[in-house]
Amino acid sequence: MKKVWGSGLIILLVLVISLIAFAQDEMAPGGFNIEKIKHQKYLIKQVEDGKTNEGYLTMDVTPKETDKFDVKIDFKLGEQEFSNSFTTSKSDSENMFSKLFFSNPGTMAVIAPVLAVQLLLLPVTLMGGELKEGFKWSSKEGGEKTTIQVNLSEERFGKKAYWIEILKNDKIAVRMLMAKEGPLPFVVDIQDPEIIGEGQKSLYLELKEMTLN
Repeated sequence: MKKVWGSGLIILLVLVISLIAFAQDEMAPGGFNIEKIKHQKYLIKQVEDGKTNEGYLTMDVTPKETDKFDVKIDFKLGEQEFSNSFTTSKSDSENMFSKLFFSNPGTMAVIAPVLAVQLLLLPVTLMGGELKEGFKWSSKEGGEKTTIQVNLSEERFGKKAYWIEILKNDKIAVRMLMAKEGPLPFVVDIQDPEIIGEGQKSLYLELKEMTLN
């Protein structure tokens, strides 16, 4: 997790790689089944240039016909507001994220760092590691130590979720409460400005509402 995480190009590359990888494995963190999701609403808090912005991101999915779904996105953060509606299919649901990100820079600035930190979990799943209580994984490169650990679990919205901590040089950079279902974790707390981007000090998302089919 070096300074390149603040680069828009690197974030976009990370986004594409993570979506492809997670879409191929439903059991990987971030797996997503559009048939199960009816409504989600995330609270957003962002500290940028000394100012705290609050808002929300909602997603509503309505079955339209066989293998087709209408998706409505509403986003607000501070003075930024954005809405988008489109139709997608189960087999092509990952394009839902590209439509969201590339239609509005505000939503991309919020969600892309979240998917970027999720990508850090990919080596763990590829090596067969299971994210459960007591798990710990460390790697050191270029004098920087990265640690991923799971100390606690809890149930939210009827799903078992795990508190995952990502530490940089033994200091917590990210905390996530994550279950297997859903495109995003239940809670994401990013405290490392190098991950979020220039001018941002912290980014916090929490799932407040979820309705499943």
